[in-house]
This record gives sequence, C-alpha cells and structure tokens, in this order.
Amino acid sequence: MFSVIRCTYPHPYSQLLHKCARHGRRGREAIQRKLGNPVKRGCCGRPIEVQRAIERLIYLVHMVPWYPKAILSVTAALLLALVIFRPFRDWAFRIDIRWLIAFHVNRFVGAYFLYLYAQHELPYQFAVWGGFGDIIVAMLALVVMRFASFKPALFVWNLLGFVDIVAVAVTAARSEMYAPGSMYQLDRFPLILLPTFVVPVVIATHGLMLVRTLRPTAHSL
Repeated sequence: MFSVIRCTYPHPYSQLLHKCARHGRRGREAIQRKLGNPVKRGCCGRPIEVQRAIERLIYLVHMVPWYPKAILSVTAALLLALVIFRPFRDWAFRIDIRWLIAFHVNRFVGAYFLYLYAQHELPYQFAVWGGFGDIIVAMLALVVMRFASFKPALFVWNLLGFVDIVAVAVTAARSEMYAPGSMYQLDRFPLILLPTFVVPVVIATHGLMLVRTLRPTAHSL
C-alpha cells in the first residue's frame, strides 16, 4: 500500500509531489531534496514574512508625526556638516564653550508650555513634565556658564540636558500618535521653530560639548 502525502505546495510543486511520492520516510526525504524548502511568496515575489515586515515598517513611519522626522533630519545635517566642513568644525571647537551653553537658556520656553497647558492647548505629559524639565536645564545652564571650566559639572549637565530633550521629543511624538491633533501647537508659530531649528541645535550642541569635554584636543583630528 502506498501512503498518501497531502500536498500544500502551490503549482507546479503539487504535480511533482503526486508523481514522485513513494511510501515511507525515504520517499519523503527524496522529495524534499528535490524541491528544497519552498517559501510562501506574496506580491512582487517577496516572501510573505518579509512583505508583512515591510508593511508594518511603512505603517509605523506613516504614523509618526512630521516633527520627529524634522528633528532627525536637521540634526543629521548639522552633524554631517561638522564632519565634512573643516572650517565649520574648527570654528565649533574653537568657540568659547560658554556661548554654546548660553544657547540652552532658550529652554525657558518650558514656561510657555505650562501656560499652554493651563489653556488646555497642550497635553499634560508634554507640557508639564517637559516644561519643568526644560526650565530646570535652563536654570542649570546659567550656573554652568559661571563654572564652564569645571568639566565634571559640564559633563553631568550635558547628559541631563540631552536626556531631557530626547524625552521631550519622544513624548511629543507619542502624544500626537495616541491623540491626533493634541500637539497641533507645533504646527504653528512660534512653536514650529522647535522641531525645525531649536531642538536640532540643542541636540547637536550637547553632542559637541560632550566631545569637547571628553576629548579637549578633538579639533586637531
């Protein structure tokens, strides 16, 4: 008696199985050697698993608001300019570091976040947590400016400021994804300047100051 092998392979594998199948393990192994391991494929000839992963990635990218993309793009452009253009890099490593710290005083904008929250114009997590975080970093910037030569304090402040700005950006994106329209103020002036200019410069200067703190002779590279 011949055993029946139920075939789930699409054409033309099904015909080959019916022609070549023999009873027992030896026959099945011969068929597998002949056919290999067929992979289910979707449109454009891609494996279904790969196609689904691509679809999920496209969906997630579509769901992310425009401002995280703007922040990443402008920040990448600034860092790339530091790497490519030597005059710009030399200037960045020669400028008095207190000027770089002074730029972060604009993070007192956190007080405006609190005001907008009181007017029901911004969500709580972004406005309150992000607002107070920015205010604290701005206040500490005024202190660090007076003691810029004390590198441990400068290093700790930079880490704190970097974590804060990344947390604020992530919170803004999450708030908009979970409640579309909740961050509409970032589409308007003056807050539209945050993702398109202020936040990228804040991130880039944090990175620059950390490099200058850890490697004082980096400009000679």
